[in-house]
Amino acid sequence: MRLLRGTETRYLKVGGANTLFIDGAHTRRLQELPSYYPRYMQGLSDAHQRGLDILRRFSDLRWTYVTPAYKFAPLGEYTGKYHVRGEEYRPGEDDDPMDYISYADYAKAMVDIIERHQLRARTDHAGQRTQPDPQQPW
Repeated sequence: MRLLRGTETRYLKVGGANTLFIDGAHTRRLQELPSYYPRYMQGLSDAHQRGLDILRRFSDLRWTYVTPAYKFAPLGEYTGKYHVRGEEYRPGEDDDPMDYISYADYAKAMVDIIERHQLRARTDHAGQRTQPDPQQPW
């Protein structure tokens, strides 16, 4: 990151949904909900959080941390539809993890963020609120 300081280089990071806040006060994260992130996933989740914490220290860089939806589907179809929100996630009814995006739609969101020059010390959540592809392995 130090090499990028003071340059026009833009840094785009694929994040982890665990880093999203689940409350308006920004004190609780999605990682804290066991229905989303069971114990065996906590180490990886902690690593994502540490990476974001390090990135936040570099306010003089052009960076964006883009978090895919909780269900990030490699086999999902391209629809061209997605939403980009800030760093708050709203779980569904009964903590049902319905947030979904295909790899193809996530890639489209990333390209759009780059082309719109929305790269300045921020975290975004890219997803859809649609029924996941029934052929996905979850």
